[in-house]
Amino acid sequence: MQSRTAEYLAIMANNAHTVEWNVTINGTVYGAEDKLVFSAGSGGSAPRLIRQMFSGDQPEVGRAGAAQFSCAVMEASSAIPRMATVVPAYRLHLDGSEPSGWITLGNFY
Repeated sequence: MQSRTAEYLAIMANNAHTVEWNVTINGTVYGAEDKLVFSAGSGGSAPRLIRQMFSGDQPEVGRAGAAQFSCAVMEASSAIPRMATVVPAYRLHLDGSEPSGWITLGNFY
């Protein structure tokens, strides 16, 4: 489990905070300036991260819960190969203060 800094918690407690996203794909960082589009196919701009803990309502022996992350990069600096490592990250902003540190959400392929 990741720990959160006091700075992060203070920004999160304020309802006026905003969230900045980026995605590192195959070692290249893509952000808003690269026309990064989250929720590809759904028309939204929020990231789409689906985590399923169990296949049904209860845990089962021998089952693993996987997560799925969806996004599209409209202006990639190079071709993105199949099964490239994708690491989504976000940080919080509050007007007049420094942003929090980047929080990564895991490795996806």
